[in-house]
Amino acid sequence: MSPQWWKAFTSRAVPEIPANRSVSNEEQAGVFSKLLFSWLNPLISSYEESNFESTAAQVGYRRPLEPNDIWIAPSKKQIDTIAQKLDQAFLKRLESRSRFPLLLALYDTFKVDFWLGAFNQFVVSTTQVMAPFTLRFLIRWQQSSYYGLNSPGTSVSIGKGIGYVIGIAVMQLLQVFASGHFYYRSMLLGGQSRSAIIALTFGKALKLSNRAKAGGDLGTEESGSQDGFAWRVDPKGWSNGRVMSLISNDTARVEQAMAAFHLSWLSLYQLALTVSLLIYNLGWTALTGTATLVIGLSAVTCATKPLIASRAHITKFTDQRVTLTQEMLQGIRFIKYFSWERFFLGRLKHIRATETRALQLMHLIRCAVGTLAQFLPVLGIMITFIVYAVIHKRLEPDVVFSSLAMFYLLRTPTNWLPISITLAADAVESLKRLENFLLAEEISQQIAPDPRLSSAVKLIGASFSWETSLGSGDVGKSAEDPKKPTKKKTAGHEPPLDAQNWHALPFSLNKISLECKAGELVGIIGNVGSGKTSLLSSLAGDMRQCGGSMQFSANRAYCPQDSWIQNASVRNNIIFGQAFDEERYAAVVQACALRPDFELLPHGDRTEIGERGVTLSGGQKQRINIARAAYSDAGIVLLDDPLSAVDAHVGMHLFDEAICGLMLPKCRILATHHLHLLSRFDKIIWMANGQITAEGTFSELMASNPKFRHLIATRGQQHPGEEAGDEHKKTETQSTTGDERDNGGKGLMQEDVKAVDGVPLSVYVAWLRASGTLWNGVAMAVSQSMFRASSILGGLWLSWWVDNRFGLTQGQNAYTPD
Repeated sequence: MSPQWWKAFTSRAVPEIPANRSVSNEEQAGVFSKLLFSWLNPLISSYEESNFESTAAQVGYRRPLEPNDIWIAPSKKQIDTIAQKLDQAFLKRLESRSRFPLLLALYDTFKVDFWLGAFNQFVVSTTQVMAPFTLRFLIRWQQSSYYGLNSPGTSVSIGKGIGYVIGIAVMQLLQVFASGHFYYRSMLLGGQSRSAIIALTFGKALKLSNRAKAGGDLGTEESGSQDGFAWRVDPKGWSNGRVMSLISNDTARVEQAMAAFHLSWLSLYQLALTVSLLIYNLGWTALTGTATLVIGLSAVTCATKPLIASRAHITKFTDQRVTLTQEMLQGIRFIKYFSWERFFLGRLKHIRATETRALQLMHLIRCAVGTLAQFLPVLGIMITFIVYAVIHKRLEPDVVFSSLAMFYLLRTPTNWLPISITLAADAVESLKRLENFLLAEEISQQIAPDPRLSSAVKLIGASFSWETSLGSGDVGKSAEDPKKPTKKKTAGHEPPLDAQNWHALPFSLNKISLECKAGELVGIIGNVGSGKTSLLSSLAGDMRQCGGSMQFSANRAYCPQDSWIQNASVRNNIIFGQAFDEERYAAVVQACALRPDFELLPHGDRTEIGERGVTLSGGQKQRINIARAAYSDAGIVLLDDPLSAVDAHVGMHLFDEAICGLMLPKCRILATHHLHLLSRFDKIIWMANGQITAEGTFSELMASNPKFRHLIATRGQQHPGEEAGDEHKKTETQSTTGDERDNGGKGLMQEDVKAVDGVPLSVYVAWLRASGTLWNGVAMAVSQSMFRASSILGGLWLSWWVDNRFGLTQGQNAYTPD
C-alpha cells in the first residue's frame, strides 16, 4: 500500500461505477483476512497505487453505492442453493414426523453457521465477565505496590501486574473479535433464513390449489400426492394478502429471532457466571442482589406472556389490512367509478386504528419490561453494597470496583433476555403460520406429455370441479371468471360455507370426452356460464380432476382472458425466458400486429412495461399474450376468447396470420363468441351447463343440429366489436401516442427516485412531529443526557463512598445507626 494512504480520504476523485458485478472474494480470503474482515476493503475503498493521487477514492465517501458495486454471493451462499437445501431438509423432517419440521429444517441447513455464532458469543459472554473480575486482582496488586513503596523491606513483583494488564487486554481483544464475528454470523444466518423461506413461500404460492386459496373446513385431510403427508387445511384460506403478510412480516420475525437466538440462552449463562463471581467477591451478601434479580426476572418472564398473545392478536389485523389494501388497489377503477373511496378508506382506517391500539399496548408492555430489566442491576448493586458495608464495616476498592463492573454487566443479559424471549415467541408463531402454508394443499400434479400419443389432447369421461367457495348465485358466473368469486370470498365479505355444501356449489364439468389432433383448430362456443373457460382451465390444469382420464402429447400454452404481463421489456414478455431466435421472433411480431406498436413505443420492443401491463391498452396486452404463446415451443395452445379485446380488423389479422398461420402445426383450442369464424374451424364443441351438448365440424352441425343452424342464422353474421372498433382503436392509439411520445424518449418504466445526500434537518423535524409533538425530541435528549450523566456520576460517587471523602462515621456512611 502506498505510504500516502491518507489521500484516500482527502482526494476528490470519484470512482467509476463498475460495468459488471464481481463475485465476492470471501471464499478465497485467507485466515487473517477473514479474521479482520479485510476482504471487504475493495468494496469500501478503490484506488490504484500507480496513479494514487488521480484515482484514489473511497467509494462510500465519494458517491453512493450502486447495484453493480455490490458483489454477487458465492455459489454456496446463493439463495437458490440454500432454498433447495432447506426444501430437502424440510421434506426429510416431514418424513421423520418431526414436531417442528420447519424449525428443525432451518437448523439442518444452517447448523455450521449456527454453532460458529454460538461459539463466538460464548467467548464474548465469558470474556465480558472475566475481564472485570481480573480487574480485582490488578487493583489489589496496585494497592500492594503502593503500600510496598511506603514500607521498607517490602517488594512487589512488577511482572504480576504486567501479566494482569496483558490478560485484561487479551480478553478485551478477544471480545472485540468474537463480537464482530458473532454479529456477522448471526446477521448472515438471519438474512439467509429469511431469503430461503421467502423462496419456498413464493414457490409454494405458485403451486397452491384453488381450494387452499379459498379456505373452508373440509372436515378431513387429504394425503399429499407426492410426499405422502397430510395437507393442512386453513379455514381462512391463503389469499394473496395473507401470502404477502407471510413474506413481509413473518419472515422478518424469523430473521430477527435467528439473529438473536444465542443471546437468550447465553444471557442465562452470563447471568450464572456473573452471580458466581459476585459471590466469590462479596461472599453471601451478593445473594441479596441476586435475589432481587431473580424476583425481577420472574416478573419480566410473566410480562412476556401478554406479549406472545398480543403478537398473535395483531397478526390477524395485519392480515385484514394487507388483504383489504391489495383488493382496493386491484379494484381501484371500480372504487373511483362508484365513488366508494370514503367507504373503503373508512374500513381501512378502522382496521388500522385497531391494529395501532394493539401495537401501542404491546410496545407499552415491552417498554415497561425493558425498563424493569435495566433497573434491576442498579437495584441489586445498591442493596448488595449496603448489606456488605453493614456486615463487613468497610469497603475494599478492589472488591467494590470489580463487583460494580460485573453488576453493570448484568444490564446486558437482563436487557436482552426479555427481548430475545419476545423475538423467539414471535418467531414460533410465525413459523407455525409458514409451516401451515408450506403444507397447504397443492394443485394436482401436472400430467406429463406422452409423445407417443396419436392425439394431441384426449379426454375420456373426465370430470372437473372448481374448488372455490361460492354462493348459490355465483355458479354460472364461476364458469367464465372463476377468479372473481375467489377474491370476493377470501376478502371476508361473506360468511364461510360449511363443509356439507363445499362440494355442492362450485361449478363443475361432467364426463367430458374429447379428442383433438395436432394441427387441428378446435372452437368452443356456448352461452355465458356454459363452461367454455372452465374447459380450457381444466386442460390447463387449473381445475381439480374428479374422474376419468386426460392425456396430452405435447406441452401446453394458455392465454387467459385477463392478459398477464410481467414487469419487464416487451421482448422479454414475448420470449418469456426462452432462447432468442431473431427470425422466429420477427415472424411472431408480424403475425401479432405488434410492429406498429413498437414504432410508437419510446424504445421499441426494449421498452419496459409496468407491472400487470397497466401502461398498455387491453388490445396491446392481449396481442403480447398471444405472441408469447406463438413464440413458445408448446404443441398445444389454449386460447380463451383472444379476439375480444382487439378491433375487428386486428382480430382478423391475428386469426389469419397467428392462429391459422404461424400456429398452424399446433393443436389450437379456442373459446370464442365470434360465430362468423366457425366455418374455418376443424372442429366445434358446443358447451352448456358444464357438458358437451354438440360436437362436430361446421358442416356436420349445420346439417344435423337445428339449434346450431338457428344460432348461426341469428348471430353468425355479427362481428363482435365492430361497432366499438373505431373507439377502441382510438383508445389503443392514445395509450401509446400520448405522453409517452412527448416525454423526450423516456421509457414507460421510470427509475425509483432516491436521495443520495445527507439526511436534511426537515426529515428529523417531520419525524418528531409524526411522534405527536416536537417536545418529544427535547424529552429524549434530556433523558439520554440524564442517563449518561448518572452512569458517570454513579462510579464517581462510589469512589467517594469507598474513600469516605466526607469523613462520615461507619454508620452514617452505610446509612445505618452506629
